[in-house]
Amino acid sequence: MAYYNIIFDLNKNIECLSFHPLISKDNSNKNFKLTNACFDRNIGHFVLDFMNTNFEQEESFYNFVFKYCFEDLFYKYTNKLKIDSNKYHDKNNSLLIKRKDLEDILKNLYKEYANDVNSIKDILDDIIIDTDERIDIDTLSEEELYKAVQNEEEYFKKYTIKNDDFGLDFLAPEIDDLRLDFVMYDFFPYNVDGTLSDNIPYSFKSNNYLNILYISLKQLLYMNNNLSIRKCANCGKYFIPKTMRDTKYCDETFKDNKTCKEIGRELAFKEKLDKNPLLKTYRTRYQTLSKQAAEREHHEMYEYFKKVGPEMRKKYINNEITAEEFQDWIDSTKVRKK
Repeated sequence: MAYYNIIFDLNKNIECLSFHPLISKDNSNKNFKLTNACFDRNIGHFVLDFMNTNFEQEESFYNFVFKYCFEDLFYKYTNKLKIDSNKYHDKNNSLLIKRKDLEDILKNLYKEYANDVNSIKDILDDIIIDTDERIDIDTLSEEELYKAVQNEEEYFKKYTIKNDDFGLDFLAPEIDDLRLDFVMYDFFPYNVDGTLSDNIPYSFKSNNYLNILYISLKQLLYMNNNLSIRKCANCGKYFIPKTMRDTKYCDETFKDNKTCKEIGRELAFKEKLDKNPLLKTYRTRYQTLSKQAAEREHHEMYEYFKKVGPEMRKKYINNEITAEEFQDWIDSTKVRKK
């Protein structure tokens, strides 16, 4: 039977998860066995792995199952259908799956559980963030942002975290399987370098990976800094923001070696410029002069505008000249009819 064990180190913002991924026995991909693994990462990382998996795609489903919950789902499935799981064990009674059997097993697990995990993702998504109530922090003025920072607890409660009716009993019907482990032997071999703090009183243990998912999410949502999971406005992946100012875009590289945050800033800046009436006037004047030059009139002013215009525009954007000065320059390029 599968089991998971997780420790939360609040001093270092770390969750350490002990579990049993399925790996190739001899790197030949002919036989697969379970192995012991223990990862320490930021609190909420397991939730991120789950939420960023597209369980509708079979390959993505298989990858997540391989890494986290093959043993859990396998025994649930064989018990449900009353399949003798002993034929999938070696002489030491350890789970050993041949590749030809593994392919059929994974397909059956996908048919049996893919819809379930997608439904769970929908529930968690609704709990993680209510997009209808969240404000766009990029739209706040400096004064509004200052007030939000000064009253951070109220800000997050009102706009980012949906706390109503949130409880482990609501999320996990089998939560009674979750138990405290005061010995924590699973973590001893992985803590020789002192990664974890010495004052952790217990870990959480369960036979159900969903219970570990829920306790990880609950721990994240109720941490003191109140920074929980967000959905990137650019790539759509879930992430944990580092500060209040990082609530809209993640730091993952998206395109052309640029992160979503960098792209988001460029888009926000472009949108801001597009709404600037003076810059609209600037573009209109350029289009008018271009049209006049195409009609073989006033080439000099058009060439002058192409040469000097970008520099004046840049100065205006960088606040090196005032709006009035920029407007006066644009007016000076107007071709007067004789």
